[in-house]
Amino acid sequence: MSRIIIVAKKELVDFVRDWRTVLAMILVPLLIFPAIFIALPLFLQGEAAELSSYELTVEVQGELPEDLSSHLDGRNL
Repeated sequence: MSRIIIVAKKELVDFVRDWRTVLAMILVPLLIFPAIFIALPLFLQGEAAELSSYELTVEVQGELPEDLSSHLDGRNL
């Protein structure tokens, strides 16, 4: 059992000695996650605003049923 602990301590020291790995494990998530949580809603808000500004023209062949016409007029489409 003591050999396992010795090897584990050695590996831990080697791992911490490589400062770039430790920096990547701690600093990168601290920078990336806030950027994602700030940038993603801003991007989606812009996309939603762009989609709401579209104006579509629908052509109906023949006569439009009265209930459909009143439904569409009531929805302000």
